[in-house]
Amino acid sequence: MSENGRAVGTLATRLDGQEKALPELDAAIRAEVSKLEDSMASFRQEERSAREVATADLSGAQARKHEAMTEEIRREHAAHKEESRKWALTMVERLSEDLRKEREALFDELNRRCQEVSTLSAQQMRAELAVEVKRLDQALPGLEEKFKVLLGQERCYHEHQAQVAAQEVKAALEAHGELAEALESEQRLVVQRLTEGMCLLVRLTFAPLAVCWLQSQLLLLCGAAVCWGDPEFGPDQKKAQHQLVDGIVHICPSAAAFAALKNTGSVVTFGHPSWGGDSRPVRDQLACGVVKIAATDSAFAAVKEDGSVVVWGNPNCGGDASSVMHKLLRNVDHIWGNERAFVAIKKDGSIVTWGDREAGGDSSSVQEDFSEIGAARVVKVFSNECAFAALRADGSVITWGDPDGGGDSSNVSEFLEAGVKDICSTDDAFAALRDNGQVVTWGDDASWWRKQRCSSELCATRAAFAALKEDGSVHAWGDEKHGADTTATESILSSGVTKLFGNNVSFAAIKSNGGIVSWGDPARGPPLVHPRVPDAQGIYGTKFAFALLCQDGDVITWGDPSCGGDSSAIDAQLKEHAKAVQLQP
Repeated sequence: MSENGRAVGTLATRLDGQEKALPELDAAIRAEVSKLEDSMASFRQEERSAREVATADLSGAQARKHEAMTEEIRREHAAHKEESRKWALTMVERLSEDLRKEREALFDELNRRCQEVSTLSAQQMRAELAVEVKRLDQALPGLEEKFKVLLGQERCYHEHQAQVAAQEVKAALEAHGELAEALESEQRLVVQRLTEGMCLLVRLTFAPLAVCWLQSQLLLLCGAAVCWGDPEFGPDQKKAQHQLVDGIVHICPSAAAFAALKNTGSVVTFGHPSWGGDSRPVRDQLACGVVKIAATDSAFAAVKEDGSVVVWGNPNCGGDASSVMHKLLRNVDHIWGNERAFVAIKKDGSIVTWGDREAGGDSSSVQEDFSEIGAARVVKVFSNECAFAALRADGSVITWGDPDGGGDSSNVSEFLEAGVKDICSTDDAFAALRDNGQVVTWGDDASWWRKQRCSSELCATRAAFAALKEDGSVHAWGDEKHGADTTATESILSSGVTKLFGNNVSFAAIKSNGGIVSWGDPARGPPLVHPRVPDAQGIYGTKFAFALLCQDGDVITWGDPSCGGDSSAIDAQLKEHAKAVQLQP
């Protein structure tokens, strides 16, 4: 009990002591709390600052991270784009390859079918042709018999008519003695003039050593032809004389023979047999239907109404077309020849050539130029001894034949693609006149190559060219002995020239004042200068001579006498009868 009381007293004492210490403790606690609050405030401030710093650092890092991610996305996008492009290229290449293979397969199939159709058509055509040939062979004897009967009837009719006319003429002559004498006298005069070769002219056609004249006024009555010169080279037409007395509308010469086209469509030939004067192997084909004739040096080719072609003469110069005859059975529109080869233009614009391969008879190198779709049509073909030049409607020119003689125009091709309006040639070169007056030449002698401007006309001899310029002057170049040397006539040719002409070795010109001048080979005569010829109609050349026709009927000739340069023996007859002449060069 006492112990408990002591303990309680001790506890009470402690409580009193603690109670007395409570204010101090409270003050200490308050001071401590105040310090704690200050520390908390300082901590909050530091925490806020630290948070702001951390936030700023975090924002920068996030921005950098964002930029890095953006850059990574860009790189991935670029890589993806490149992969897509490569994939697309691969797909396009595969698709193109597939299409190419498919197209080749289609082309092969189309080619195969075309070959089948072509073969079938060829077989069918051969069969039809064989049937037609057989039919014609079967009908030929009957036709020949009918023809003989009709010919006999026609002969009897004409003989009867001739007898009636002779009786009427005889009666008239008996009734009019003076008139009969006058007619007989006039008849002898006509025969004499025909024999001398004096004819009213409508056309001149020259062979190297002979001249064939086609009558004009008589042409309306009979179209007769008379020739003179070296008999070996054409003028001896006695064997064909009965066929040359009427109906002649055109005469075409080779170097030593003639082919005369009659108004019946038949052809009469005479002259050297080996140079085309003998047409007996194709006589039946030339009996009717011929519309055009062309010649090389020693062969002829005729185009018929049905577009087929008939050839005869020297086989080496175009007289043999057997290798291409299947292309000449129809649709031939025109034909031209040079010295040793022919070219035929068909209605579809394609060409067929034959003769000496080296002289243009082989046109394989230019066939594509004529057969391509949309190609301009050929308006004219020009030739020299060994090459051809085709002028097309668009002014372009295609050449083939001997490369050294004008068949190769590659060195001036840029000038021949368009704008050409005329072409002339020497033996182995060509000259083209362009729309702008430029002259371009090509062929054997490269030194002749010129690009003269402001020219209006071209002319050539066998080895020289002459260009008539817009100012009326003449520029010539080439071989001096063939007309390139104009020294003796330079002052006369400097102005006033209106027209140029040429033969083998010389040039001739007509001036605006009526003057005539010629120059060329001195061995064939000196240059001729005639101060004034009234109303000159034209100048025409043989091999080594010229003939000038005037409107008043005068004919002036000069040059080699053996080639027509001397007409003094028939001057009176020429002046009397040439007034109604119209010459076609």
